[in-house]
Amino acid sequence: MKLTQTTKINKKDFELPADKLEVKYGLPREVKFCVECNISNQQPMSSNEYEHTKDSSKTTLEFDDNGVCHACRFNKLKRNEEIDWVESHLSGNNLDSSLFNKLANSGCILRPGFKYGCKWRVYDDEVGKSHAPWLLQPLIDAPSSWEGICLSVRLAEGVHKKWVCAIPTSDDWKFMNIKRWLPGRN
Repeated sequence: MKLTQTTKINKKDFELPADKLEVKYGLPREVKFCVECNISNQQPMSSNEYEHTKDSSKTTLEFDDNGVCHACRFNKLKRNEEIDWVESHLSGNNLDSSLFNKLANSGCILRPGFKYGCKWRVYDDEVGKSHAPWLLQPLIDAPSSWEGICLSVRLAEGVHKKWVCAIPTSDDWKFMNIKRWLPGRN
């Protein structure tokens, strides 16, 4: 198959000085790249399709004084918050430390579960490879009514996870998974 040129390109448009080049699609004139993830400011953020015109200016990634995009800054902030959260929940509480150690020594990876209303999301594989199959709540923090338990279980199953309650024994932990009964489906 032979490819042929369909339109003539006017190369004179590209020989102009940078400040004279036409800026298209409402993107910023100066092209910048994030020093951490290398994404450019030439990708517009989402805009309403019906409000978009070829002349409308677009909102693009912003960079701080160090050249880091706001997505990388937020990601770093989120990680630091999660680390602080885990450390604060492990310090001074022997039950939390005992449960954390039990799960970590079993090969599980624990991440804060506050997004799902529980103590921890528990992974059985690398965090980036899979989703957490379990949402874990220690008995001391678990709902105290069936209504609360039903809400927790429903939330967990709504995001394809199992709700697990960790129950301390004299020298170990037992785990209870509660799931919804769906007549005719399970």
